[in-house]
Amino acid sequence: MKTVPYLASLLLLVLIINTTALAQKIPQKEADEFFHDFMQREYIPGLTFAVVKNGKVVHQGQYGFANLSWQAPVDKETVCQTASCSKLFASLLLGRLFDKKILLPEQTLGELLDSIPYFGKPITIKQLAINPRFGLLILEKLKPQKKHWN
Repeated sequence: MKTVPYLASLLLLVLIINTTALAQKIPQKEADEFFHDFMQREYIPGLTFAVVKNGKVVHQGQYGFANLSWQAPVDKETVCQTASCSKLFASLLLGRLFDKKILLPEQTLGELLDSIPYFGKPITIKQLAINPRFGLLILEKLKPQKKHWN
């Protein structure tokens, strides 16, 4: 009978140690070094990043300047351009929404959003997926009024 509490305690200790060790495997120092080296090599004045694991941010960092003229540092609130990287995420998201029948390729923006102006011809989700530049005019009108947006 004395061995059951002993084994239970030992099992609990092993689980705690393994969970702690697993949590410490996030390579924070390596991530910091990678982004610092990347900025130097590619002449990037500033960036922000987050490492997400199982839906939770496990590491994040901000480096450099959001505005070189003002020497304004990048912080958690800085809006950064994602450029063409966002096309990949948008394509994946659209694919999932199409698969689940939440969106249909032939649906128009006007059907989904009342605030979208009419341009003489309806713009479909399929058109946006094929040519993402359709959205640039709309984005220009909806600029976020966040700091460092230019």
